[in-house]
Amino acid sequence: MDQILPLARLAEDLGFHGITLSDHLITSRQQADRYLYSKDGDVVWHPETPWPDPWVMAACIGQATSQIQIMTCVYILPLRDPFSAAKAVSTAAALSNDRVTLGMGIGWQGLEFELTGQDFGTRGRRADEQLEVMGKLMSGQMVEHHGEFYDFSPIQMSPVPGSRLPIYVGGHSESALRRAARHDGWLGLGYAAPDISALIERLHTLRKEEGRQNDPYDIWLASLDLASDDISRFEDMGVTSLSGAHFMQGGRAAPSSLESKQRRMEAFAKRHIRG
Repeated sequence: MDQILPLARLAEDLGFHGITLSDHLITSRQQADRYLYSKDGDVVWHPETPWPDPWVMAACIGQATSQIQIMTCVYILPLRDPFSAAKAVSTAAALSNDRVTLGMGIGWQGLEFELTGQDFGTRGRRADEQLEVMGKLMSGQMVEHHGEFYDFSPIQMSPVPGSRLPIYVGGHSESALRRAARHDGWLGLGYAAPDISALIERLHTLRKEEGRQNDPYDIWLASLDLASDDISRFEDMGVTSLSGAHFMQGGRAAPSSLESKQRRMEAFAKRHIRG
């Protein structure tokens, strides 16, 4: 926890575009659901690994920096109601001068939904309606909504973002890719390089079906096995951002010192940003 703000300031000083913040409420002793981003299906962190609330952390980083972008990757939206989520996102946006991006997913760990009283089976449909509701709330206008899961008469929320909030979507299922095609970007988290091209090709097809192929769009990748010659190939495929997992060793989260993280970031910046 005490490394986050120094690393955020360093990332800004080195010229990095942004930083990402992850989201989980708890880690269970007995894992019941398969984790989607590891070969054996086990989570890649230890139970004592800190998971600070991403929007509280985004607000802190926003106050400690002036330029760097802040994105959740991914915020498990259907664990929450859209009103609490919209308030948290909007507050972080206000405290960071609109430098936040909502990177969302629908989650995989059923226990978290059980603990929060949210239905796991309808999480995809709810998330779609939540995004619609949040868009209305974050307009700053008097709005109402009458849908499948949420129904309310005219209300108004404040504060709200000063500009339209970008929404990126994670996941590789057909419904997740369709959801991503309707919004501003796709989060390719933890895929091997050979699988990425097929996912991006499908995403491009879905964007054409949505009539959004000419709209600005971002594709963010955190590849499991990124090679130096992959970067130009991914760029040709439409990839706009690459992320490095500086906390991973041998595919697992491992503690490391602030100094070691700083050295890795400085070496990356020298090679790829300032080189």
